[in-house]
Amino acid sequence: MVTKWRILERPIIAKLETIEKMICALVCLHNFLKKSDLNKNSDSAKYCPSTYMDRETESGDLIEGEWRTILPNGLNSVRRMGGNAYSRGASSMRSILAEYFMNIAPIQAQWSK
Repeated sequence: MVTKWRILERPIIAKLETIEKMICALVCLHNFLKKSDLNKNSDSAKYCPSTYMDRETESGDLIEGEWRTILPNGLNSVRRMGGNAYSRGASSMRSILAEYFMNIAPIQAQWSK
């Protein structure tokens, strides 16, 4: 989502409540646009064409998606940063998002391989 929503490229300086609303809005927009693309064939999908995401061949070989050229260092290795312990606020946000994505508004595609 970072390649589509540039606001996610850097830390968001705002109150936790504001960030929650921003993330929920981005997820809703993302889901809406993905569903709009599902109504089209993969070649005419505008938001997320079939070549955009990583995919596997039938033999299990990885075909890298176009997102990697937009965000070449998007998945950097995580190194030790202090104790790597997250705050209570981050823990709370993780629980809220997990509840939302698993129970309130799951996407059918997340359950298929």
